[in-house]
Amino acid sequence: MQWAECVCGVQAFQPDLESSDRYLQLRYEDFLQQRDEEYKRILAFLDLALPAGLLEKLPLVHKGNFGKWKAKLSREELAAISPVIEPLNTSLGYE
Repeated sequence: MQWAECVCGVQAFQPDLESSDRYLQLRYEDFLQQRDEEYKRILAFLDLALPAGLLEKLPLVHKGNFGKWKAKLSREELAAISPVIEPLNTSLGYE
């Protein structure tokens, strides 16, 4: 599963990355809940000023997308991927 491989790849380097000023962890769910704050955080990380009116021009994030992947999978598909994704979700702070 590509998502799991990508997450595991990042986690392997995470201790080194977290001590670096070249790493910023982003979570899609944070964008859903606080889009403007997340954009500001990214700009601050990049050491860029927030231009006047920029937030109004940026695309909106649809809050209805949260957890949508679960609704698209069958019970059998969820059961098949759960052993892979549940430990990763826990390590990432998801329930």
